[in-house]
Amino acid sequence: MAQLVKGVNQDGSVDVKLTGRNVEDTILVNALAVTDTTVRNAPIDVALLKKYKDFEILISNTLGQPIGIDFVENGTNLRYVKSDGTIGNANLIGTTFYEIPVTGAAFVPLGLFSVKGTSGLVDNAQWKRANLTSSLILRHKALTAPTSGTLTIIIKGVIN
Repeated sequence: MAQLVKGVNQDGSVDVKLTGRNVEDTILVNALAVTDTTVRNAPIDVALLKKYKDFEILISNTLGQPIGIDFVENGTNLRYVKSDGTIGNANLIGTTFYEIPVTGAAFVPLGLFSVKGTSGLVDNAQWKRANLTSSLILRHKALTAPTSGTLTIIIKGVIN
């Protein structure tokens, strides 16, 4: 069948191929209705992350307000390497955190957002390469108290 655009056939059908990869979803925060600015913890199972070849944290924010996210690694705030070689710490209580806008029902990868309060990180997804020896905690809070909506955070991982 002739194709007008690569992958789309003239009749509008699309050729689909399977890649054979196992992808797994793990829910960290499940449709949480938030009405305050309290910092909440979502522990991430380190053994779970180690079984993935690659993973992404996906966020759906329908709260009507932006949320802040940071990480605590092995009991201390996750450190970020900046492009000038200096190192900063994540701090949800302060000014260094991921600011996630309202996404609607769509799930958006955390790695698309830069860390607020920093200038020029080497990598926006440095949390993927944390030294995961004992624990990783994703902390989140609404930056302004929402009046409606929910927050959902999942990990989508490609199994080794």
